[in-house]
Amino acid sequence: LSRRSRERRAAQTYHLRTAGSAQAGRVPELDGQHILLVDDVLTSGATAARISQCLLRGGARSVKVLTAARVRVRP
Repeated sequence: LSRRSRERRAAQTYHLRTAGSAQAGRVPELDGQHILLVDDVLTSGATAARISQCLLRGGARSVKVLTAARVRVRP
């Protein structure tokens, strides 16, 4: 898939569930937390970017991504 297709798919797939939160989109357990997101293979980065965005909007203070391998994308 193209990078744009991966971004679109990630945006449609990953969402933060906020059942029981007082503030829409916020998760009390995430407030102020520093999160380490572990991904086995980073291809376009779309999945890691989308999940990071969800966690930050949910209240995380920061998100770092650790990956074991990266796929080279030809320009």
